[in-house]
Amino acid sequence: MSKSKKSKHTNGYSKYKIFDTNNYLQNLAEYSHLKKAVDNKIRFIQNNPYDGESLKYELSGYRSISVRNHYIIVYGICHECRKSHPECKGYGDDAVVLYTFGPHDDSYKIAKKMLQKRKKTR
Repeated sequence: MSKSKKSKHTNGYSKYKIFDTNNYLQNLAEYSHLKKAVDNKIRFIQNNPYDGESLKYELSGYRSISVRNHYIIVYGICHECRKSHPECKGYGDDAVVLYTFGPHDDSYKIAKKMLQKRKKTR
């Protein structure tokens, strides 16, 4: 997993702490024209993380949420995804990690590649 750091999106009033991965930040920079819409969606995730779509198969344990129809954010709620992804053990139960952002199909492919890399390094 890319090294995660606490997101600048986190404020003192949210229920969950948000952590960014390098992959998420790189993709966000690439689609900077959507930054305002993404920021709004991150604030939503902070207070309603379970409203995202629960993913299946290789991405079981992760969730996604759409941003402007054709883009998605793939994220994990650490206390939920640590059952199948031990890399979340370092975070508290109130943590959400943003793994990737981008066009719908591309984001799922990137998330699958990230997961495969993590399995190889264990």
